[in-house]
Amino acid sequence: MHGHAPQSHSNDISNIVLERINELKISTSPENYHVWHAYYSNSNQELCQHIDQLIKEETLFTEEIHQGIHKRFFGEDQQKALDDIRNSISQMVNLAGSELGNMGQEITHFESSLTNCEEKLTTTSSDMLQQLIVRLLSDTRHIHDTTRNTSQSMSQLSDQVDAMRSEIEELTKDASIDALTELSNRRIFDKSYAKLMSDAYRLDFSFSLLMLDIDHFKRFNDEYGHTVGDMVLRFVGIILNRNTKSQDVATRYGGEEFAILLPGTSLQEGMAVAERLRQSISKQTLRVGRKKRNVGKISVSIGVAQFQDSDEGDSLINRADECLYKAKNEGRNRVYGERALKSAKGKLDRQ
Repeated sequence: MHGHAPQSHSNDISNIVLERINELKISTSPENYHVWHAYYSNSNQELCQHIDQLIKEETLFTEEIHQGIHKRFFGEDQQKALDDIRNSISQMVNLAGSELGNMGQEITHFESSLTNCEEKLTTTSSDMLQQLIVRLLSDTRHIHDTTRNTSQSMSQLSDQVDAMRSEIEELTKDASIDALTELSNRRIFDKSYAKLMSDAYRLDFSFSLLMLDIDHFKRFNDEYGHTVGDMVLRFVGIILNRNTKSQDVATRYGGEEFAILLPGTSLQEGMAVAERLRQSISKQTLRVGRKKRNVGKISVSIGVAQFQDSDEGDSLINRADECLYKAKNEGRNRVYGERALKSAKGKLDRQ
C-alpha cells in the first residue's frame, strides 16, 4: 500500500506530491499534480487502487502513463480542471507561506543567539570566547543553509505556480473557444445571452441577435469531403471575426450555424451589420489544396431580431431563427429581419 498522507494537512500533502513528482523526474504539470494529490489525499479510491496496482507491477510512471491516468479518472471536464489547478496554486501559496514562516523562526533564533553572545562577550575568558565563536559560526552556517534552501524552494514553487497559471489561461481559452473556427463556443453564447437579457430588463438596454447559416453546406462535404467542409467553416469564422466589434459576441452556434450578439444595437443597425457580413462572405472565392482548386462561392442566409420588453427565455432566439428560415425559403444568400416577418404575418392575418 502507498501510505496516504493525513488529509488534515494540505501543506504536508503538497510537499509529498512535489517530492514524488521530482523523484519520478516528470513535469510539474497540473495533470500530474492532480493525479498524485488525489492519491496521497486518498480522495479517489478507484485511482488509489489503480496506482497501487501499477506500483505492484513495477510500472514506470512516464508522462504518457500519467496522461492516461488523468484522462481515465478525471476525464475532459475543463471547469473541474480549472478548479483543481486553482486549488493547487492555493496550496502552493500556503506552502510558500509555511516555508517563509520557518525561515522567519530560524532568523529570530539566530538574532537571539547573537544577543546572548553579545551579553557574554564582556565577561568571558579566552576559552569561552572561542566556544562562542564556534557557536556563532555554526549558527551562521545553519541560517545560511536555511536561507539558501528556502530560496531554492521559493524558486521551484514560483516556477510551478507560473506553469499552472499558464495552464489556467489555456484551459480558460479552450473552455470558451470553438477550436475549428476560433469563435466563441455555444457555452459562451448561452452565458452572454443570459447576461444581455438581464441587462436589458434592468438597464433599459437593447441588443440585436443575428442567426446565420451557411447555404448548401452539405454540398461542400458531399462533393469535396469533410476537410473542405471544415475549411469553409474556418473561412466563415475568419470573416465574422474581422467584421464584428470587440463587444460583439460571434459564436459557432452548432454545425454550420452561427450566432452573433450585438449589444446596444437596434434592428436597423443589426440589419446593416448582417448585410455587410453577407456581402463580405459572398464576394470571396475559396480555393483549397496545393493546386488552389476552386470549390465555388460561399454564401450565407441571416435572420435578424431585436430584444423586446416582452421577450423571455429563448423567445428572441426563436424569432431570429424564424427570420433565418424565411431567408432560406426566399432564395438564400440574403438577410431577413423581423420587421419583414411581422409585415408578412400581418398580411396573412388580413386575408
